[in-house]
Amino acid sequence: MDTRRLLQAPHRCQTDGAPPIATDGLLARAVIAAEDQRFFEHPGYDLIEWQHSLRQNQQARADGRPSRLRGASTLTQQLAKLAFTGDDRTALRKIRELLYAVEMEQSLGKARILQQYLQRVPWGEGQCGGQAAAQHYFGVDAADLNPAQAAWLAAMLHRPDYHARQWRGTGQIDLTRARWVLDQLRARPRDLTPRQRAQWQGRLEQLGRPRPQGKAG
Repeated sequence: MDTRRLLQAPHRCQTDGAPPIATDGLLARAVIAAEDQRFFEHPGYDLIEWQHSLRQNQQARADGRPSRLRGASTLTQQLAKLAFTGDDRTALRKIRELLYAVEMEQSLGKARILQQYLQRVPWGEGQCGGQAAAQHYFGVDAADLNPAQAAWLAAMLHRPDYHARQWRGTGQIDLTRARWVLDQLRARPRDLTPRQRAQWQGRLEQLGRPRPQGKAG
């Protein structure tokens, strides 16, 4: 398999003239915090995270709390599903997804994988990719999101269509998960630039009830 062709292959999220999403920006950091905290350490799959997620979800169910605060699929595996394998619930598809993920880690590298993911991932209400999501929900470029906005968008990836419908109807999404994403960002200050840390300190109060703009407002 030649996963390098992913960089040239057309996809439904492409928008002519759209600025690339910075892989060290707040949205990228929030997505990593929400979806794959060991992204820069694993080879495409994460056995440690899988075991941790399994224990966490089992305990949540035993306690009667919502489960799956964090899934086990890495960003690389999610990109493989988006670009190559689809989402059929079969063992063969999962094996192919894993093989593609390992190959992409070797052929593309972390930065390209992260950028491709941010350009392709569905974000609810027909939005695809982080730039479209930032414009749709907040009316700004992805590069101009503040920490609260980035955390809300990252929290949506857990169940994007569900959260988009909830946001349209109530003006907010799952506050528990959004706070969890912000806590993960706060726990990893080394991943933030000095400018991002300054934004963080000045914007936390916006977590309460951020209002989506545009179509979701």
